Parts: sequence; C-alpha cells; structure tokens
Amino acid sequence: MAELLQVKGLGVELPYSRARPPSLVRFGCLSRRGAHERCYLTACMLEDRVAIVTGAGQGIGRAIAVELAKAGAHVVAGGRRLEPVEAVAGEVRALGRRSLALSCDVRDSAQVERMVAETVREFGRVDLLVNNAGYRIRAPLDQ
Repeated sequence: MAELLQVKGLGVELPYSRARPPSLVRFGCLSRRGAHERCYLTACMLEDRVAIVTGAGQGIGRAIAVELAKAGAHVVAGGRRLEPVEAVAGEVRALGRRSLALSCDVRDSAQVERMVAETVREFGRVDLLVNNAGYRIRAPLDQ
C-alpha cells in the first residue's frame, strides 16, 4: 500500500511505496511524519514540463538534465560551450523528450534573456529552472 510523503514547507503530499519505489529522479527533501526519507519521482510526474538547466554540459548539470528527461520533462540544456550541451540534448532526445541546446554564459544577462526567449519561442513556456552554472567573480573582497 502506498504511503503519503509530505514535501517539507510546501504542504504537498506524494504517493510512495517502500516495497516498490518508483525509480528515476531522487528527491531528497521529502519526509514522512517528520522523519527524513528519500523518495523518487515517477516517470510521469514531470510529463511535458519544460526545464532550463544551466551548466548542463557536464557533471551535475548533465546528470540533472538527463534525470529530468527521464521524469518526463522537455529540457533546454544551456552552457558556455555548445558542443557538450548538444551531446546532452541528444541524450534527452534519445529518451523520447524534446530538447534544445543553447550556448549561454550566465555572466552575460543578454545571453540569459536570449536563452529564456528561445525556450519560450520553442516550447511556449518555462516550468522549471535549474541554476546549476557557476562562476567566480575576481575582485577584491571589499568590491
């Protein structure tokens, strides 16, 4: 029998079965009656949602983009170098989801605005945003 897990702070309950947990995306912020639990999103929980993932060309960003696609989302993979994000977009398409690969340096607001505009033009909306890209600001601490 499925139990209900509550998403901390959101008042949302999700079905969960210890005997047969659905696989794919791990969601570590769920709890059951106050105890920390690990839950999994099913393949249909993000069905046809549109996600932008920055820093999607490698590492954690790549893994997030692929797992979102496994959970049913269409993914816009963004990164400074186009070749790696094109490879990730190909992985997403191989999972049967739509994908768009875009070159985007998040330090440049015009590139970020272009990425959002192209996403909306292609998919009509943005449902999820994963701000995974990072960068260093090289300046004295007092600046």
